[in-house]
Amino acid sequence: MWNDGIGKYVMYFHGENPTTRYATLDDLINWTYGGVCVNANDFSPTGSGLNEASYARVFEHEIPGLGNKYIMLLMVTGSATSGHRNIYWAYSADGFDWTPVQTPLLNPDMDAQYMNNFSGPYFMEWDVNGETRYFVICHASSGEIYAFRSRCGVGRGDPVGHRVRIQGSAL
Repeated sequence: MWNDGIGKYVMYFHGENPTTRYATLDDLINWTYGGVCVNANDFSPTGSGLNEASYARVFEHEIPGLGNKYIMLLMVTGSATSGHRNIYWAYSADGFDWTPVQTPLLNPDMDAQYMNNFSGPYFMEWDVNGETRYFVICHASSGEIYAFRSRCGVGRGDPVGHRVRIQGSAL
């Protein structure tokens, strides 16, 4: 994604599963490694018990009161999540220094139909008759894709609800 603050493209990636990293690019050819964004245990209130923080996606989306410009959605798992893959999130003002939120945004244990795992989170804003609605869309082990509505984006521990099941093509 393009980062106006530094005038470069930024790529978020993981090598080893517990760590999400970033690299920057300004010539469309040569990436420069930047560093670590988050580690799995950054999302644990105890600092341990998580061993995967992967498949992160970053979106430009401000949440009132947080002073952020970006949000990161990612899959987190480990013994602290009973081995289930949950969707967590973090926020950042610059896209490099992240504040992990230690409560899962989506936990597949909320309904047996999800079969213990969520992955591949995506954030979407949708304008409906002048009202902006926010959704977190993800895949579940059931083989289905689900969209969960959030009140103000993803933030501040607001409960996610209003499950929308997507079958076939688009919303």
